[in-house]
Amino acid sequence: MKKLLNIFFLILNFLLLSAPVYGTTPDYLSRYKADYDLYDLGSVTGGTSFAYSVSNAMEVAGYTANGSGQKAFVYSGGVMQNIGVATTLNSKAMAINDSGQVAGYVSNGHAEAYLYQNGTTQFLGNLGGNSYAFGLNSWGQVVGSSKTKNGDTHGFLYDGTSMRDIGTLGGNFCIANDISDLGGVVGTSTTGSGDDHAFLYSAGTGYMKDIGTLGGSNSYGNAINLYGQAVGASDTISDDSHAFFYNGDTMLDLGTLGGSESAANGINDLGFVVGYAETADSEIHAFIYHEKAFWYDNVTMVDLNDFIPDGSDWGCLTAAYDVNEWGQIVGIGTTKDGEIHAFLLNPTDVQLSQVPVPGTFILFSSCVLLLGTLKRRKA
Repeated sequence: MKKLLNIFFLILNFLLLSAPVYGTTPDYLSRYKADYDLYDLGSVTGGTSFAYSVSNAMEVAGYTANGSGQKAFVYSGGVMQNIGVATTLNSKAMAINDSGQVAGYVSNGHAEAYLYQNGTTQFLGNLGGNSYAFGLNSWGQVVGSSKTKNGDTHGFLYDGTSMRDIGTLGGNFCIANDISDLGGVVGTSTTGSGDDHAFLYSAGTGYMKDIGTLGGSNSYGNAINLYGQAVGASDTISDDSHAFFYNGDTMLDLGTLGGSESAANGINDLGFVVGYAETADSEIHAFIYHEKAFWYDNVTMVDLNDFIPDGSDWGCLTAAYDVNEWGQIVGIGTTKDGEIHAFLLNPTDVQLSQVPVPGTFILFSSCVLLLGTLKRRKA
């Protein structure tokens, strides 16, 4: 057993050392950005669709909604399929990992978190009341929130066997939104003073850390990457709400697209952040951010609506929720007919198909090579 553990940690160290370190973006990223193909994921059941997660296996998870309810879906190889978590219940898929496991929740008066794979649904139980799953890592660990027996809401960590109450920052509310492959958890909890603060939690130590705010009262943690870098939204000293990037020590304000509001929803291991932000015209647009990739014209946050092709049926890409190591981005937008649809932005040099999951270091290398072919941003 000890020999196996030594081999595991040797491989893990190799993968981490093979990956580019945040902040060491290659020189060619300083003047270029990706060229994307934009896909409307449509809807199996008609109506609206929402995409929340994209795996490194190029599979997308979300849900569709119409007058008859909500149904979880997986989009793979260009095809959207409802996954049939529970045919008689409303279902939502909130996260998908590289093995094709899906985490989410079903509801029909009562809500319960689930883990789904290959046609089999495992309900995860609860801490005393309704439960909801929001995050999932490659090991099948799930995080979310559940009502407790006394009616409070606490974050949970499901480790494959049981559901653990991760506590709070001193208040009676906590929600865990994402978990990394190294067991780092990010979410939001009320403090003893009643404010909402973003937190980091370690699955290994059980320690919850308040990561503060951008100067205002509240902050909200939404996503975390392998390096423990977290993103979300926070009140500023001027009472606006801005997207933040937490680097393990400091919470950085990512700004907006010209308006007063923004929020970060997803981050990959290369430090690319996606979310939504208000423009100078008071519209809400999806964005991608990187500290260095777009600095050639002092731009770090780029409006994803720049990638809507001429003559498209899209009206606006309103929010991005996740980005994988290939650079694929998913979220929601509105068509010119006013319908809400899930979208996928796929880098033009990445083949949109179901493929075997490469090793971590190959993924990183492929992403860097892909970004090396980036085209100059449109004037």
